[in-house]
Amino acid sequence: MERFSRNISAPVKTVAMSCEGQTIVAGSDNHSVYCFNLAGHRIWKYSTDGKVKSVAVSGDGNYVAAGSTEGSVNFFNRDGKDRGSMANSDEE
Repeated sequence: MERFSRNISAPVKTVAMSCEGQTIVAGSDNHSVYCFNLAGHRIWKYSTDGKVKSVAVSGDGNYVAAGSTEGSVNFFNRDGKDRGSMANSDEE
């Protein structure tokens, strides 16, 4: 695998790669989730309401989840289409 790097305007706090190794996702303090392919090309970028603190990619690379400081988790398909979100609630 060749190495690649990308400059992002704020510190990257979390990175995840799919098990098949074709999808790489990064979350940043600039309230953004970035998705790259193995060649290092940005596939999509999504802006959240808070700093992104965690990301996860499904094993097949078809789905991405990102958690941010405003208390929500956003879900995407591999093309960056928003598949919904869950917000933190104090109610039980």
